[in-house]
Amino acid sequence: MKKIMMLIIAGILITCMCVNFCFAAPLSDISAEHKNILFCDDGGYIIIQIEETVSDQANEKSTNELKTKSGAVTYTKKSNSGTVLWVAVLNGTFTYDGFSSNCISASCNVTFYDSHYSLTSNNATAAGNTAIGVITIAYKILGITISTETHTLTLSCDSNGNLS
Repeated sequence: MKKIMMLIIAGILITCMCVNFCFAAPLSDISAEHKNILFCDDGGYIIIQIEETVSDQANEKSTNELKTKSGAVTYTKKSNSGTVLWVAVLNGTFTYDGFSSNCISASCNVTFYDSHYSLTSNNATAAGNTAIGVITIAYKILGITISTETHTLTLSCDSNGNLS
């Protein structure tokens, strides 16, 4: 019985050590040109960029006319040497009228540039004024999962059509 408990504890410890965590760096540690960057415990880092893709500028002077805006947030994972490993893009479409905003669609896709990485799960939802994408990526060697990392991508639109 003691051996079984020791094996279970060892298995739990090995599993905990294989999970890959990323954390935001303090703003004082980041250069001015890369304010949106996450450093990962595997030595790599993720650059986060937001861009507007389509905007409905039908009547900018009307504050109560419903307008539509689409945008994307891109997570680019790089190794500690700067090599791109994978890129995840969350797309969101929003409506806004100067008083409120709403996310009407969300989709997420991931492109891999290193064959050791693969997608374990990918979910995108529209919730209120925010598009949310949750991805889980596995790092495998010889088909054996060495580590996994889960990231939550978010893209929000305020009542004036500003994306963040």
